[in-house]
Amino acid sequence: PRALGAAGSRRELPRGALDALGSALHHDAREVRHGAASAILAAAGDAELPTLVLGALGMALHDPELEIRRKAVAAIAKVVSRSKIPRLVLGALAEAALQDEDEEVRTAAVVVIGHAATAGEVPASVLGALGAALR
Repeated sequence: PRALGAAGSRRELPRGALDALGSALHHDAREVRHGAASAILAAAGDAELPTLVLGALGMALHDPELEIRRKAVAAIAKVVSRSKIPRLVLGALAEAALQDEDEEVRTAAVVVIGHAATAGEVPASVLGALGAALR
């Protein structure tokens, strides 16, 4: 993942490489998940992320490691204006906005949901969670 991240920071990664990084977010080893999250975050600056990778980032919002959750929400934030965010990922963001122990993750999740709402369709349940998070 680190080598792909270094390459991704210089140019757009091929879809297969992005898919592999998304799969690596589910790996048992923390170092692999951390490297994959870093690489996806680096690549997200220039690329539209495939649905598989967005889904993996949504699942990474439940990772026990704080830095992985922060990188996941940051990567989603980088692409929210140019990628359609799947409903399942929006749900994971709503859950993070309400329940994550870290204020930075909660705040970033709220901001991403807000951007997604202005860019397209967001389910009413997600908007309700956004309202609850803002209280």
